[in-house]
Amino acid sequence: LRVPGTFFGKVVSMEPLRIEVIAPILESYGLCVSCHVLMREAGLGTEGPDYPPEWKEDFRRLVDWVLELSRAYGDKVNIILIDPRSLQGLWRCIRYRVTRYPSFIIRGKRHYVGWNREALRHLIDSYLAP
Repeated sequence: LRVPGTFFGKVVSMEPLRIEVIAPILESYGLCVSCHVLMREAGLGTEGPDYPPEWKEDFRRLVDWVLELSRAYGDKVNIILIDPRSLQGLWRCIRYRVTRYPSFIIRGKRHYVGWNREALRHLIDSYLAP
């Protein structure tokens, strides 16, 4: 998705701010999140492993936070969830030295770790400011 804009009278495309969120993503029966949704919508059982309550709470909190960011910033951001247990996630963890979750990699340069919503919003706003 590209948002058109102008720069010294010329029309340019502005890419949305890429935010990669690295955090464990709960699965059931080893299915990815997309497959899990498809299985549920198809009416097939998706009862999977019973995760500890604190894991479930952290995941729910992360999902709510990502949805809040998506609603607040709309097309200005492109949020990508990455499970650190995946090959892509392992690579990102090594590349950015991620050892705690959730970690937010912004435009492949800076990253923020933790649950402080205001600190993350301030960092995002600093990238989106003209």
